[in-house]
Amino acid sequence: MARGYGRGSAAVLAGLAVLGVAACERGGGGGTAATIVQTVAGATAATPAPTTPNVSPINDRAKLCHYFNSRGQEIVNATDAYRKLTLAHGWSWTDPQVSAAADHATEVVGRLSPLLLSAVGPEAPRDVGDAIRQFVEAVKSFADAVASRSGADELNPLNHKYMDALDVANKACGD
Repeated sequence: MARGYGRGSAAVLAGLAVLGVAACERGGGGGTAATIVQTVAGATAATPAPTTPNVSPINDRAKLCHYFNSRGQEIVNATDAYRKLTLAHGWSWTDPQVSAAADHATEVVGRLSPLLLSAVGPEAPRDVGDAIRQFVEAVKSFADAVASRSGADELNPLNHKYMDALDVANKACGD
């Protein structure tokens, strides 16, 4: 069962392909200079082709719930690490621990949310599939607010929606 410890997007990391160009001057025979330019072969685009993580769709209730429980727990663990740090009086986004925990939580949500969504098969029980989709939507909204370093007025309601969605998903899975 994915569990929360209190009431609580994904930041998407994009990599850039780098085209390296090196030039050097070499002295050749007879005192003339030759310029040699080297380029990285096959580098044609500034960004790599996007890849979407994928999981084979699961239609069986027990298997889908097991998958949700394991991936959901990873998400809860990451967001709880951040949320626990924010319970301290006077916490700040400038605190390196808070910032690192926030970044880790948004990375985990960004990595696992697409996997949870792709795991819901077309013949999966509707209550479970809907609950997982609502959970993903809620946790992504919360993680997006964390990633943008939002204030309590925005974070608290999103945290409550996230925890409510977690409760609904756990209930749909019989936990």
